[in-house]
Amino acid sequence: MYLIKADDLIIYDDTIPFNDKEIDVIDAKLTLQESAAGQLDLTLPPSNCGYNTIQRLTTTIKVYKYEKLIWTGRVLSESIDFFGNRSLTVEGALAFLNDTVQPQDEFHNMTVLAFLNHLIEVHNKRSERKFKMGSCTVEDANDSIYRFTNYETTIEAINEKLLKRLNGLIRVRYVDNDPTPVIDYLKDQPRVNSQVIQFGENLLDFTKNWDMSDFCTVVLPLGAEEEQDEDFDYEYDENGNPIYDSENNTTPGSNNYHNESLRKHITVAPVNNNSIFVPNNTMVAKYGWIERVIEFNDVHVPENLLKYAQDYLKDIQFDAMELELQAVDLNYYNLDAESIEISDSIRVVSEPHGLDRRFPVKKLSIPLMKPENTTFTLGDSNTTSLTSINTDINEDVYNRIDGLPSKYSVLELARKNATALLNMAGNDGFLVLRKNEVLVMDEPKIENARNIWRWNMNGFAHSSNGYRGPFDTAITMDGWIMGEHIAANSIHAQQIDVNYTTTQEKKWQDELSDNYWTNTTVQSKIQNAADNILLSVEESAGGNDNLLKNTRNPQDSTDLHSAFSGIEYNDGYKENCFCIGAAGTTNATLYSSEMLLKPGLTYTFSTDISKNFNEAGTLIVNLGYFETKADADGNKNAKRLVGKNITLATGQDRKRYDCSFATPAKIYKGWLQIGLDTSVTSRKVYLNRLKFEEGGKNTYYTPNTCELVTRSSLKLTSDSLKAEVSKKIGPNEIISAINISPETIAIKSGKIKLEGIVTANKNFRISEAGSCIIKSLVVHTGMEIYPNNNSGGNVSYIDFHSTSSSGDFSNRLASKNGNFVLYNKGYAGGVVDLGVLKYNSLQRKSDRRLKTDIKELDLEKSLYLVQNLIPYQFKMTTKGDDQLHHGFIYQEAVELVDDKDWAFLQEFEDEDLGKTTFGALDYEEVIPDLLNVCKFQQKQIKDLQERVEKLEALERR
Repeated sequence: MYLIKADDLIIYDDTIPFNDKEIDVIDAKLTLQESAAGQLDLTLPPSNCGYNTIQRLTTTIKVYKYEKLIWTGRVLSESIDFFGNRSLTVEGALAFLNDTVQPQDEFHNMTVLAFLNHLIEVHNKRSERKFKMGSCTVEDANDSIYRFTNYETTIEAINEKLLKRLNGLIRVRYVDNDPTPVIDYLKDQPRVNSQVIQFGENLLDFTKNWDMSDFCTVVLPLGAEEEQDEDFDYEYDENGNPIYDSENNTTPGSNNYHNESLRKHITVAPVNNNSIFVPNNTMVAKYGWIERVIEFNDVHVPENLLKYAQDYLKDIQFDAMELELQAVDLNYYNLDAESIEISDSIRVVSEPHGLDRRFPVKKLSIPLMKPENTTFTLGDSNTTSLTSINTDINEDVYNRIDGLPSKYSVLELARKNATALLNMAGNDGFLVLRKNEVLVMDEPKIENARNIWRWNMNGFAHSSNGYRGPFDTAITMDGWIMGEHIAANSIHAQQIDVNYTTTQEKKWQDELSDNYWTNTTVQSKIQNAADNILLSVEESAGGNDNLLKNTRNPQDSTDLHSAFSGIEYNDGYKENCFCIGAAGTTNATLYSSEMLLKPGLTYTFSTDISKNFNEAGTLIVNLGYFETKADADGNKNAKRLVGKNITLATGQDRKRYDCSFATPAKIYKGWLQIGLDTSVTSRKVYLNRLKFEEGGKNTYYTPNTCELVTRSSLKLTSDSLKAEVSKKIGPNEIISAINISPETIAIKSGKIKLEGIVTANKNFRISEAGSCIIKSLVVHTGMEIYPNNNSGGNVSYIDFHSTSSSGDFSNRLASKNGNFVLYNKGYAGGVVDLGVLKYNSLQRKSDRRLKTDIKELDLEKSLYLVQNLIPYQFKMTTKGDDQLHHGFIYQEAVELVDDKDWAFLQEFEDEDLGKTTFGALDYEEVIPDLLNVCKFQQKQIKDLQERVEKLEALERR
């Protein structure tokens, strides 16, 4: 039955008589264990042929059963006793993966199969003891994992990155007696063994170990820590006065006061009838109320937390039962009976012990010289301690980045996996021929089968849930092919319509800039029609658009605890109500969360109210608010209150009441606080169906559904390409789009952001620094220029440059203090202030303090210029200027002026005329000379008048 080889040398064969000293052994025990290397304990006498040839770590030890290779290993340690017997400890092939280390690397968008295949490839490149990749049936939620490796051994990487996160089991097997081990990663037991271990037949003895130390019937699930609201630091007393702890910046006893050791967590209370506990009622009835706290630190949505808690009780939580039994493997006596192998699922029946169920074979201890004494260890499932049920359970889901594998060939891996799956079946399974179909099952009876293939006239399908399905893989007669994955070199089809939908937790930001978690649905599509191809991704999240929800806080009282504190449940009509008592009691005031409010509007608060007393009463409703946001330093403005009273009618019946508030001109966000005006501690009121809405009257309390949808799409036709991204909140939608056709490119968006250097036809350029270079600019409507330019002295300006370089300006038109200021770059490189243009006039700066080298004009030079400078009338050669002008000739003026640095004389370049330099005259500069001549002439006139008067006086005498 069993045979052992050292390399190719036979050192033990139980089919040969024991008097053959060369293959004699003292003892041989093989221990096989699921997802472990296993061990062979072998003792050889000096007469054994392998006694001197077996070398530690280098010799390969092989174990065969019925001439089929079932296990390989290498000698790890040895000892020699007094009689010279050599005792060897041989470790299994899986331990070879301790020989190599996985380098630092990061893996995105990779399937489980591809990641394991990569680990094996890295090992095979470095180690002489190589592995072949077999089958992988383990997947994560989207079959796209995110992992790191950081110098772990290969076996550590497999354990930490795969087994501990995704569960499943590792199996080593051998194909056609090839000593190269084939490694499989399987979701669950690969074979349902047809043998039955039964008391009174082949069950000799067993021990049942039932570890209930981690057993519970009730789970208290804790999600992620709640984020603290830094703005809402204190609350008010019944008189509207703030209660403030200046030392701690919080209010002890309030919802916002927290101790670092008492951090609040997300709980299931909002979706679990306000209870933080999730029981399994069946187990509670049987075993009693046994609580355990389970942490899911990366779960932010209460609905998801409830689901995880229920799954824990249903799938992960169990009473950890393990059987260690001694039984007879019927295969030893009847070769037609299936041999019991590691990881098999086998049925154990023992009526005296109240036992009849299937167990996985976790461990086999086989005395090779007496295999009938084999000990089997059977376990219900992998035990998971409470300390490990935290973020590791779903870490891969939370860190996953969706996408397609690119580094590895999906098709080649699929081929290998399919080949390994089919070849490893061997003689497993049962073929059943029925009148109208063919069945291949893992059990001989249909009612017991779990994995089953059905083939009939309507199609061919596989189910992992029994004969009736549902079916996970199918080909049906109406042309449909269904499966988790389709791998092919190419797919030819007239039309392709691919949809993938998933849900995930995502953090959103509302108009209050508050971040919160919610469930979103993401749908990606690839569609082709007769004339176009459409690629799209859409993400949607639902909510309510009323203020108390604000896409975060629920409106109706059934789940308003996240918007208000102090919920209390009572019988009858008071169920699911908020209870408010007298001032000074523990539930005297009800506070809402903060809401974004608009200035100068009317808001209405309404609620159903019932009382436990008959007399009339008064409900006090205060609207607290901030005027503005906190400044950049975090300083907060004062909080203010506006109060209203609601008069409650006599009687206890439920009635709807409301009151309205007019918001001031300055308001940012606010909150409601509600109290009962009474000193009688026994009096209480119950509030239900609360609503706070814009407008002067209350409306029906049913929440208005508000859906938030973001969508991106790319549509291609033969003559166009359209890319579109949109965001819709309720009825409001924002769309950005790019439409490309052979003739045009159209861009539509509320904001367009261009990064880097932007150019157009070499005539337009925007630098990364923000400057814009334009050959010519035509503005038909208007142009706005804003200040805060570093080089402009915090003013708005337009610079004119004498060259095409980005150097300093030659002329500048600036806007400063509501006026235009003109600047010119002087000859000495300084800036000359040409004056201020104000009220339709140009004002020259003339203050003595702004001038130097002040001298009176030379009268002779002024007279010479005025007497010799000839005025002309003329027309300009400039195109489009047909008007008659009066002026002087530059060339004549130059001949008359000795001071060539006088600003009267100017030059300029005209690019339209080949950058030729032309002369120009600043007529304003000649005004002082004209005034100088005029004054001289006035003096002469005055002298002449005096002389004429004297002569006329002499004549009169």
